[in-house]
Amino acid sequence: MESKGTGRKSAKRTVGHFVMLPNTVLRSPGYRALSHTARSLLVDIAMQYKGGNNGALVACEKYLRPLGWKSKDVISRSVKELLEKGLLIKTRQGGLNSPSLFALSFHNLDRDNRHEPGMAVAFPKLRGNYKSYVETPTPSRGPNLIKIGPSPGGKRARTTPSRGPVLPIKTAMSTPPDGEYLEVTICPLNLSATDTPTHFPSRVAQTRLSSAS
Repeated sequence: MESKGTGRKSAKRTVGHFVMLPNTVLRSPGYRALSHTARSLLVDIAMQYKGGNNGALVACEKYLRPLGWKSKDVISRSVKELLEKGLLIKTRQGGLNSPSLFALSFHNLDRDNRHEPGMAVAFPKLRGNYKSYVETPTPSRGPNLIKIGPSPGGKRARTTPSRGPVLPIKTAMSTPPDGEYLEVTICPLNLSATDTPTHFPSRVAQTRLSSAS
């Protein structure tokens, strides 16, 4: 069948369910702040919505593994991110044999007996938080700054020798402290001028003359 005025065949629409994500949601601060992993998980969770089961959606491993989700940690972090940014609302806390239930915050909540008590009253207050979400700024470490402080400097010269203190060098005195030295020739007594001394000492003895008192 050709469309009027174009001469081309009209494309057939794909029959089946579709995920409805309004532009107001896609442009909201909460959605724009999502990681790519959390955005993908939101689409896979929204695939369960059939128009009457909002509040009974699951994000368990049993449902998500066939869709390519293999890490429990990635699923847990992505669900936490969707809750924090207001795209999902938990309607029931899961237990040992029952999964947690969720609702898309941009659709009306459908009644379900499995919801937590008071959820019907709390849901309208939580709905639409994705529109007013404000990203909390994280403190930056800033550029690498040069540390200001005293420099260790170079090696300091030692003020004292490494082998101990300097001791004065003892030098010989130029003069004796008491009196003078006299050269005395020792000769035998009673020697006449013509006699030859029978004995002379081999060297001149130095006798210390004490100063007269």
